[in-house]
Amino acid sequence: MKLYEKISEMKDIIKNYLKKSLELINAFDVERLEDVIKCIGSINHIDNKILIAGNGGSATTASHFAEDMNGSTDITAISLCNDIGFITATSNDFNYDYIFKRQAERLYNDGDILIVFSASGNSKNLIEAVDYVDSMGGLTIGILGFDGGKLIKKCQESLVIETPIGMYPQVEDLHLMITHMMVECFKKERRTRH
Repeated sequence: MKLYEKISEMKDIIKNYLKKSLELINAFDVERLEDVIKCIGSINHIDNKILIAGNGGSATTASHFAEDMNGSTDITAISLCNDIGFITATSNDFNYDYIFKRQAERLYNDGDILIVFSASGNSKNLIEAVDYVDSMGGLTIGILGFDGGKLIKKCQESLVIETPIGMYPQVEDLHLMITHMMVECFKKERRTRH
């Protein structure tokens, strides 16, 4: 059967996807996002930075967020997902669980913030990085999905897109929307100060 012969089925898939996405958007906790934005905005824009991490689709969200923050705001952001040489060397020589922690050990300074993106909230490498930054007295923020997983108890601040477990596409969509909303808020602050 050719793809064009399944048009009616595709319409149902698309409509169902949009319906689920709109339900999540309508249930979105704006006040919780405001709290997270205030936490990020409290850092010293000159001396401190945000470290950002995630796996898979969340890794691309982390990199996209860092790029937007650096390009449009006064806050410095570093994605721990971008150095493929370091990530593969650490995975090969030590363990994949330490790919973010080992970078945080080298990059974290007092007053920095770690933000982790995870649909499941259970990624061991993110937990390792959160535990490290927490042990250094740093602020950790989780942008999570499903039920928040283990990270909801580990991160000092969190924003959870609550869905049934396994609803990755919509959670990842909303995570990217969250980053765009945060960047828009910090862009406005930048315009106000300059």
